[in-house]
This record gives sequence, structure tokens and C-alpha cells, in this order.
Amino acid sequence: MVSLQWSRQVLPEDAFSQLYTDHMQADFPACELKPFKHLLALQATGNYGAYTFGQAADMRAYACLYADQEAALLDYFAVARGYRSEGWGSRALEALLDQGLPSGGLILECDDPAFAETDAERRIRERRIQFYERLGFSDSGVRATVFTAPFWVMARGQVEDARAALKHVYDIFVPDEKLYAKYIHIH
Repeated sequence: MVSLQWSRQVLPEDAFSQLYTDHMQADFPACELKPFKHLLALQATGNYGAYTFGQAADMRAYACLYADQEAALLDYFAVARGYRSEGWGSRALEALLDQGLPSGGLILECDDPAFAETDAERRIRERRIQFYERLGFSDSGVRATVFTAPFWVMARGQVEDARAALKHVYDIFVPDEKLYAKYIHIH
């Protein structure tokens, strides 16, 4: 079996740009993908970064994470095309989690199956939730609509208040109060 590790450092801007263009734009719906300029601004805070599992030429998965003293969010996680349905998602996420969770645990957003437009899409969303559950995440009971995308909020570790953690993250992600009030709904 191939032994791979997560990149130890945040991707530099050029590599992050290539990841965004070559992978993220294809792997995530437009309504869920933050503009690249916004991700770079988050990365400049020192609390956000993009990481790859495997070397650039043989990347198996990637993740974007936000973490500070109050909250940690797995913002994006995907397995590279060509490696899906081979167990790389579990291996990559387990390896990432083995590096240690922030003291307050980790939250993530997962597409809400109740809002799927087709039965096939609902089943895909349910499988994603089951994937995270197998890796120790649980439904926090929190739901959010971010811009137009409805999410379940899942948590792993010592997340005392997933709603407060997500609000903290989005206070940073969307600092404009009018935009926040219009597009960020945590319930």
C-alpha cells in the first residue's frame, strides 16, 4: 500500500490557485464554493489553509481548514478524481484527524439531504453523512443555510456548542453585518 502524508505547510498561493481551478471548481457546487480571493484573504489571517494528501503529481485528497482558539471548521474536503471509491477518503481524513484535533474539536458542514432535488442526490448526501459518521463525527443538531446552500453541521471531539462555533467562524468569513444577516442563517 502507498504511504502518503498530508502536506505539513499551507499551500502557497500559486499551488492553492491551481488546486482551486483544477479541482475545487469541479468538486463543489458553485453555491458552496467561496471566491478564491476570499480564500486567500482567509489564508492571510494565518488561521486558514489548504493542504494536500500526497504530492502534487500524486495528490489523493485535499482539505481546507479554519482553526483558531475558539473554533475549527473543515471547510472543504474531497478526494481527487481518479481515486474516488477506493478508500482514499477514509485514509486521508483519518490521517488528518490523527494529526490532532483542536482543543475545541472540529465541525464541518454536510449537504442537507432534505433539500436534495432528486432521490439520487439525496442518497449521495446521505452517504456523505454516513462517511463522516464512520469517522467519528456526529450530527450536532445544528442546521445552517450559507448563501443558498443548506447544511447539516457535524462535529467530532470536544465541541461544546456547534452553533456558537459555526457563528464564530462565519463572523470571520463574512464580517459585513448586512451580508451576514442576508446570507448566513444558523438554526
